[in-house]
Amino acid sequence: MAASVRGPDGHREYTADDLGRLYAVLTLRDLGLPLATVRACLAAEAGPLDVLQVHVQHLDRLLDYLTALRDKVAGLREAVSPEGQSWLDVLRLDVLRLAHDADSAGMDVLHQHLDEDQIEALGGGWAAVGPDRDYVLRVE
Repeated sequence: MAASVRGPDGHREYTADDLGRLYAVLTLRDLGLPLATVRACLAAEAGPLDVLQVHVQHLDRLLDYLTALRDKVAGLREAVSPEGQSWLDVLRLDVLRLAHDADSAGMDVLHQHLDEDQIEALGGGWAAVGPDRDYVLRVE
């Protein structure tokens, strides 16, 4: 942040507006906003209430994502046997869980990245999971 003026002795002198902008930057950064977002908020002269409302919405979406990710990781951790499995086995468990989704969104994701043969090969992981496969798919 550049000083608006310099005093006769060469020291920077900040105006009340400069200090207000500095405090806004510090506050927004402390609340977790990236510097580019802080810059955009200040350039748009967005009021605190608007910025805070949008930021809370963003944090709610982030919390939902992180909660789902944590549940997924914890579910996979529970499904992996203590004897150890390869990362391919873990991927198979994850794919089987995706394929098991009732809303078929999981299969849509698979079809975006894999062909039918690859999906079938991953689906062969059913045998590796064994009789507890239904439990494993519901762990998440």
